[in-house]
Amino acid sequence: MPTAAAMAPFILAALAILLTPGPVVLYIISRSVERGRTAALVSVLGVGAASLVHAAVAVFGISGLLAASPATLRVIQYAGAGWLVWLGIGDLRRPGAGAEIVRGQSGSGAAFAEGFTVNILNPKAPIFYLAFLPQFVNPAQGPVPVQIAWFAGVFGAMAMVTDSAWALTAHAAGRYLARHTGFLRNRHYITGTVLIALGVVAALAAAGT
Repeated sequence: MPTAAAMAPFILAALAILLTPGPVVLYIISRSVERGRTAALVSVLGVGAASLVHAAVAVFGISGLLAASPATLRVIQYAGAGWLVWLGIGDLRRPGAGAEIVRGQSGSGAAFAEGFTVNILNPKAPIFYLAFLPQFVNPAQGPVPVQIAWFAGVFGAMAMVTDSAWALTAHAAGRYLARHTGFLRNRHYITGTVLIALGVVAALAAAGT
């Protein structure tokens, strides 16, 4: 289990990511505006279930690589840092997308399935876990797979809280968001900057270990 000193930078980095409106957050916001608070919160559960799948893939995938060669941790860390920067550059270069309302069927089952599908089919999600989680691993603090699983669990729990907060906030500000979409259209500048900053910090941290 990671120490408190190791968890602090992880929690700060995770918050920076989770509080930045990415595609899944935009989906949750649109679901809340169109279908209401309950549908949005059920969608959050579906998103969280898909995140568990991505996290499991990351844990077992990284564990397998490290079992084959423990020295690959540094390679994974540098590759992950580079991928975060690449994602950030991609966001900055992409034209602003509109905040379209996602239209789907009503009902809790449909909302859960929709949230799960949106996140499980997000091509960046599994790669993001593979790039992000290893940045905070320290082999001196215990088995690497256990640390990765711990970070994945904490990130998933934090995501459920922040995604629910986005849903509730969007429900409260539904009429405003329906009329003012400028912030949502330009959110790629925020996500790009945050991802590039995280990638640079991760690379510097890997170089110093």
